[in-house]
Amino acid sequence: MELALSPDLMFLRDELASQLKTLKTNRDRVPLKLLQTRYKQGYDALRSDIKEKASEYVIQVALKDIRIHADFVKEGIAIIEEIMQNSADMKELSYAVFARQDMEEINLLIENLRKQIIMALQPYADGKTVLFEKIAEQDSEKVLEIFK
Repeated sequence: MELALSPDLMFLRDELASQLKTLKTNRDRVPLKLLQTRYKQGYDALRSDIKEKASEYVIQVALKDIRIHADFVKEGIAIIEEIMQNSADMKELSYAVFARQDMEEINLLIENLRKQIIMALQPYADGKTVLFEKIAEQDSEKVLEIFK
């Protein structure tokens, strides 16, 4: 299932991909020991920026268009946070970002994470119609977007 990304998300994805390419090039051409010593400041700054962008990208894509009825926000946030903290896909995402620099794998893992979130939130949708992926016809004041 391919999600349509907003221009802002496409820009974030492209920036992340560019930085991952830079990290991969640095690691392929420069011994890790030198990156961690002589080039420490730049290397650490790049890794920090990648971590920030990757985190934002994961959250924005995994939660894209997921809406939770205002009456169930606390439960929804707790479910999402538990999945984000405990999912094996989150650990694999870290490896895909920092060890393999693989955007294709990152996107597949985010898709899996998204499916886990949607499945976990399903009890709040079954028979109650409170979880919406598309809410155009619903009262927008009673539905909140969940983004960190």
